[in-house]
Amino acid sequence: PEDHHHISHSRNFPSNIPYFLHENEGDPAVKNFLPKLKGHLLSWLAHPDWSGNGNEFTSDNYSKLLIKNDRLYHHKVLRVNYTTYDVCRGQALEIQNVTK
Repeated sequence: PEDHHHISHSRNFPSNIPYFLHENEGDPAVKNFLPKLKGHLLSWLAHPDWSGNGNEFTSDNYSKLLIKNDRLYHHKVLRVNYTTYDVCRGQALEIQNVTK
């Protein structure tokens, strides 16, 4: 496969972002989660082939970016394609979603 990775387009496992943030309040992993997510999305939308830091966007840009239904979707499988040391193509084992 030519693509770097494959993630399903499934919408079977949604999470409500405000609920997720409330439930995980105080967890350092979610500190500034929403601004970081919006910065990542703005960078990706503006420059799909560049991994910038999102500092080029204004607060107006952030406020105008709306996430449909305030949802993120969990995916149970991620497949990563890579080139091996002998220049063959390979695919990483499926990375399964880990639940508590």
